[in-house]
Amino acid sequence: MGDTFRAVTWNVQHGTPLDTIERILIDLLRDGVSVFLIQEATAPGLCAMLRRHGLGVAFEAPEFVVAWRRDEWTAVAKRGHVLSPTPYGRNRRSRAVSAILCDRQGRTLEALCYHTPSQVQNVNPRTDRPNRVKAVRESMATLKTIADKSHTRAVLFGGDDNVDERHGRGWDFMLAAATGLRQLVAPAGTHGTRKIDDFRVRGLVPVGAGSVRPGGGDHRAHVRRFRWAGR
Repeated sequence: MGDTFRAVTWNVQHGTPLDTIERILIDLLRDGVSVFLIQEATAPGLCAMLRRHGLGVAFEAPEFVVAWRRDEWTAVAKRGHVLSPTPYGRNRRSRAVSAILCDRQGRTLEALCYHTPSQVQNVNPRTDRPNRVKAVRESMATLKTIADKSHTRAVLFGGDDNVDERHGRGWDFMLAAATGLRQLVAPAGTHGTRKIDDFRVRGLVPVGAGSVRPGGGDHRAHVRRFRWAGR
């Protein structure tokens, strides 16, 4: 792995057949991806399939997975998070899962997968979905808190935040000045033309512009290569 590694944030979409997900996974592994942040991971047998391909897995119900190549990373800890106390939809709450990973050189990384509420953007924040917008705002604040409290060398947060911050006004609470995390937007649309599957990082430097590829469902996977900062 050296001083760089590849990661993907990937909404696989509820209902996508497992064999479709597996074919994409094989291609991602072949391309050197070693950290996977997966949302909507509800297909029966998905975690078992990841393990068959040599990945360690942290799962948080109902849909969150952080997975890593066991030949490149060792998991030090895993935990689930409630990102927002505000309920939305059918009494759902914004959640996440994270894993503390250590590479062969002893460098530590907190990898976290999130999926904040949908139906929040009509260019600007939707005024008819106040709980959903509030949950996104609280989730971004919690991500900052998690990053600030982390003792790892770097943090790698990624997921589907359901907002294309390039459009509209009122999204400052999701940007670097508010979160303390560098946001990396996909180089092309990940949900139609919308760029809503992002990374938010600290202690890592992106190498190149990244790429998107079919994700099996209604999202495209966002792949990035990273270099450890400070070298």
